[in-house]
Amino acid sequence: MIGVSRSAYYRYLRGDSYQLTPEKTTCQRVVEQVFAEHRRCYGSRRITSELQQKGI
Repeated sequence: MIGVSRSAYYRYLRGDSYQLTPEKTTCQRVVEQVFAEHRRCYGSRRITSELQQKGI
């Protein structure tokens, strides 16, 4: 669902660091930007739709 393997999730819970790839970091920033642009009212479906319209 969120693109993280089960083992990475459990490493994160243990407190081990989790490093995002540059591509995922960029995608995360775009998602946060879209969310902020719409006054934090957009849900995952609307954000996904807008990202698809932007070609991401």
